[in-house]
Amino acid sequence: MQVRSRWLIAAVFIAGLGYAAIPARARPASESRVTPQASDTRTRVEVTIPVQSLETYVSCATRIVRGRVVAQREQKTPNEIDMTVVWLDVADTLKGKPSNFAEIVVAGSLHADGRGTLVKMAPRFRVGDEVVLFLWDAGEGSPTGILGLSHGTYSIDGESVRGLHAGPEQRTEDFLRDIRKLVKKN
Repeated sequence: MQVRSRWLIAAVFIAGLGYAAIPARARPASESRVTPQASDTRTRVEVTIPVQSLETYVSCATRIVRGRVVAQREQKTPNEIDMTVVWLDVADTLKGKPSNFAEIVVAGSLHADGRGTLVKMAPRFRVGDEVVLFLWDAGEGSPTGILGLSHGTYSIDGESVRGLHAGPEQRTEDFLRDIRKLVKKN
């Protein structure tokens, strides 16, 4: 279990966060803790991600997209780590290479029978969710993850957006305009 726990922690940071991209001066130390449940069928991973500015997220993301979740499935890595693969129909690319589609890997996955891995800061999606995501891709052949997990995830509900850097009742178009200004600035 100890080796598997180390791989799980590494996968959270590599596949889910892209955390290494945040400049060292901008990131305080983070913490993570893996807790197997008594039944040993579910593992809980607690990850502490320091809050960064919207400007830092815009700067560090390799892609920022707005889109709709069209599908998702559970997947295990070769090291038996639970992940969720999410497919997004991209409506707008605010930063990075434009594409109509994105395949994203999110740390953690809970199976219908309750087994799996629950990652505290990992966003959970439903088919049909409209979102803005700050994505991190380490290069060709590596999975694309969400920068900062839930910190880099914004839900769109009609005309308003919810998330870490979105103000109360912030209009979606105003939030997207703010991101575009920061992209141009960087």
